[in-house]
Amino acid sequence: MSYLEGTNNKILLAERQGRVGGLLSYSVRPDLYHAGNSVLIEELVVDENCRGEGVGGALITALEERLMELDCREVCLAVMPDNETAIRFYRSYGLVEEALFLEKHF
Repeated sequence: MSYLEGTNNKILLAERQGRVGGLLSYSVRPDLYHAGNSVLIEELVVDENCRGEGVGGALITALEERLMELDCREVCLAVMPDNETAIRFYRSYGLVEEALFLEKHF
C-alpha cells in the first residue's frame, strides 16, 4: 500500500525554483487522551542545498496553519536524542520533550 493511499497521511512539499527543497510527511490520528486529533510528524527532510534558508521552518509553519482545520490538539514527533541540531530546531517552534518514545524493530 502506498503511503498516500491512507486518507490520514499527507505530505507537504517546499519548492524552490521548480525543484523540491524539502518535505514534511505527517499523519492525523484520533486521540482519546486529548479529546481531538493528534498529528504525528513522520519525516521532515530538507535538501542539503536548501538548509539554513528557512525551508524547514516554512514547512512547520504550513503544518501549524492546518492544525486548526484538522481539529488537532497536539503535534508530536520522534527525534534521535543525539540530533542536537534537530532538537534545537523543533524547540524553536515550541515543541518540548514530553514523553519517551519506545520502539521495537522486526
